[in-house]
Amino acid sequence: MEVRLPDGVTVADVSGGNRHSLAVTTTGRVLTWGYNGQGQLGDGTGTGRLTPVEVQLPQEVVVTQAITRGDHGLALTADDRVVAWGLNNSGQLGDGTTTNSNVPVELDTGLPAGQRVVQLAAGWWYSLALTTGRVATDTSLTADPTEAAPGDDVALTATVTCTGATSTGTVTFLDGRTGLGTAPLDGSGAASLTTNRLGMGEHRIRARYDGDDTCGPSISDPVTVTVAEAPPTTTEPPTTTQPTTQPTPPAPSPTDRPQPTTSDVAPVAPTPPSGASPSTPDATPYDPLAATGVPAGALAAGALALIAAGLGLTLWARRRRDH
Repeated sequence: MEVRLPDGVTVADVSGGNRHSLAVTTTGRVLTWGYNGQGQLGDGTGTGRLTPVEVQLPQEVVVTQAITRGDHGLALTADDRVVAWGLNNSGQLGDGTTTNSNVPVELDTGLPAGQRVVQLAAGWWYSLALTTGRVATDTSLTADPTEAAPGDDVALTATVTCTGATSTGTVTFLDGRTGLGTAPLDGSGAASLTTNRLGMGEHRIRARYDGDDTCGPSISDPVTVTVAEAPPTTTEPPTTTQPTTQPTPPAPSPTDRPQPTTSDVAPVAPTPPSGASPSTPDATPYDPLAATGVPAGALAAGALALIAAGLGLTLWARRRRDH
C-alpha cells in the first residue's frame, strides 16, 4: 500500500516505532502518521493520523536525519542541534525531565566547542547520539640531561599539540608506572617538571596528557635517562725523560784483579830483570808471576802435575826396593 504523501514530496529515509511511522523528505522535513497517544507524531496533538502530518519543527530548521523507536522520535538538524518528542517516562527525550512532549524539544547535549553530533539511534526507552569526539592530540617529551649522577636535577618538558585548539589541564610524568609528579600546561601547550629523585640505572620516562573538553588524551614516546656514578678523577704522574747515554762503569779496584793461587810447592822465583830494584821507593812492586807471562791458573795446574808425578815415582821406587 502506498502512503499518501503531500504533493511534490520525495522521501529520503523512513523509520518505524510502536504503531507509528516516520519519513524524512529530501528537503529536510519530517512526516509522521499512526498512533499518537504519547505525542510520538510530534504534531502538537495527541490525535492519531491516518495520513502523514508534518512534525512541528522550529522555523527554517532543516533535518538531516530522523529516527523513531518505541513511542518517541529524534531528529538531527543541519546546524548540529538535536530535537526529540513523544514518550519521556525514562528520560528518553533528554531534556532533563520525564514529561512527555507532543512537539519537538531541543536537547542540551553538553558537548564542548568544536564537537558535534553526527548520528542518532534509539531504543524503546533510551536514545543515543554519536559525536565527532575530542580533537586528537600529540604529546612529546624531552629530558635534560639524559645522563646524570645520583641527586642531579633532570628537567622534563612535555609539549601537547591539539589541532585547531589550545590544550588545557595538566601533564603527568611517569617513570615506568611510578608517578614523578604533575605540571600544568601553559598557554603554548607546554608543561615542565624538574626532579632529582631518579635512582641508579636506566629510566624510561613518559608524559601523559588526560585531555580536556575539547582535546583528547595522548601519551609521549619514552625518553631514556641514565643515572650512574661519575668516574673518579685521577691525576697522571709527571713524565720523566730517561737519559740517552749509558753511565760509565767505575774502574776496577786492585782487589778486583785476579789473585795468584798458592800451593804447597812454591815455584822458583824468576830473576828480576836487570835494573829493577824492589827496594826502590818510586818503583812499581815486582810481581814474579806476572813477569813469566804465564797465567797464574796454568802455573798452578803445572805445579800440581809435577807433584803428582813425583809421588808416582816415589811409590814405584819403594815397590822396586821391596821386591
